Amino acid sequence: GTAAPGLAAKSETERKPDPVNLVDIEPVAGSLCGWLGPYKNARTARIAARPLRVDGVEVRVVQRPTQKMVGFKIVSPPLYSPAELSTYLRRLRKAGVEDFIPLSKKQGARRVALGVYHGRAPAEQRVEKLEAKGFEVEIGPWYEERKVHWVLVQGDTSLLDPTLAQGLVSTDGENPAPGQCDRMASR
Repeated sequence: GTAAPGLAAKSETERKPDPVNLVDIEPVAGSLCGWLGPYKNARTARIAARPLRVDGVEVRVVQRPTQKMVGFKIVSPPLYSPAELSTYLRRLRKAGVEDFIPLSKKQGARRVALGVYHGRAPAEQRVEKLEAKGFEVEIGPWYEERKVHWVLVQGDTSLLDPTLAQGLVSTDGENPAPGQCDRMASR
């Protein structure tokens, strides 16, 4: 990605931070509390945080899980009994469908996984093939949990370099760690 204003790599081997966004600004006792990020790793977040570390501004790097859509999954409709699951599996085998996985109740309340695809087109082709064989299936988003890093900024942003302060723009989004600013302020 491109570096945020005022953030330069220390050497040619250091990766520049991803662009920054300030998410979910909330005023706290006359100061600013907000988030920069997300960053793919702690090192990149720490690089982004360095120029923000001035007296009167508290900066911390916080790791949080996030869900990222990586493709599409195809599953059977809910199957409400072991007998219904067994019948569905027999029908799949009889129709020549061999690439499926029965899911445990924890993974999907008696469903059958029928494929995961990174692209919509291949997922829709799989749905069409299964429906042509008489199977009812559902297509939905496939998410993976990833850990990302955020830079928590709290304090008087007028103390920051104006170039950096310009990067503190409010955007719509989720607060990656609710209550963190309150905990920082109470220390």
